[in-house]
Amino acid sequence: VLLLSIIAFTFTSCEGPTGPQGEPGKDLEFYRETFEVKSGDWISDGSDDNVSFFSYLFTDVDVSEYTYDKGAVFVFLYRVDSKGNETQTLVPFSYEDEIDGVKWKEKYDYDFDSGSICFYAECKKGQRPPTCEFRVLMAP
Repeated sequence: VLLLSIIAFTFTSCEGPTGPQGEPGKDLEFYRETFEVKSGDWISDGSDDNVSFFSYLFTDVDVSEYTYDKGAVFVFLYRVDSKGNETQTLVPFSYEDEIDGVKWKEKYDYDFDSGSICFYAECKKGQRPPTCEFRVLMAP
């Protein structure tokens, strides 16, 4: 009986009048868009001893001032794994491999501003990045 009284007191002692209704929240809506950069469209940004650098800028992208200042932008790279399955990988992303004893690395990144998004790729010197498809999610 004492245990039941304590439990009842605990649950009833936290009750009180309902507070005022807060402002209604804005539903979180993501802006989604897919961007494709063809292998021949990447712009060369030079190279160092082992790496070639590339970029591609998309303008007129729906990155609002609000999203830039207070929102979030997430980028995924569509890839095909060694078994032929398509996957999405969060960017920045780095991939290392070795073919016939030669090691190589690809790296992908991005940045954005109000109204634009730029993708970056690093490849083994003398190679171009492949055609890449990026999925962009922006939250206000």
